[in-house]
Amino acid sequence: MKEGIYTLFAKDKPEILENGQGGRHVYSSHPMYLVKEESGNFHIVFFKNSDPMDVIISKNRITFKTIGGIIHLKLFLGDKNPETAVKMYHDYLGGGYIIPPFWSLGFH
Repeated sequence: MKEGIYTLFAKDKPEILENGQGGRHVYSSHPMYLVKEESGNFHIVFFKNSDPMDVIISKNRITFKTIGGIIHLKLFLGDKNPETAVKMYHDYLGGGYIIPPFWSLGFH
C-alpha cells in the first residue's frame, strides 16, 4: 500500500435508540492486515473502532490514531501457512464464509 495518511470515518444517521437518545457507535471501521514475520509465520491484526481514525502508513510501520470510542484489537497468530490466520479471522467474524447459490446473484 502507498505511504500516507488514510482517514476512516463511518458515519450515518442511525435510527437505533440508546437509553431514549439517538444511536451512537452503531457503525465502525475495521481495518485489518496480514503480516509475514521474519520467522516465516503469518498473522493478522484487526483493529475495530466506532470513532474516526487515521491510519498512518510509513516504510516499516502502521499507526492507528483515534479520538476514542469502543476499540477492539485482535491478533490472529498463525503458522507458516497464511490460510491458517485468514481462517481464524473469518471464524471470528461469524463462523466463516459461504459461496452464495447461483440463483441468488440476480438483478438487485
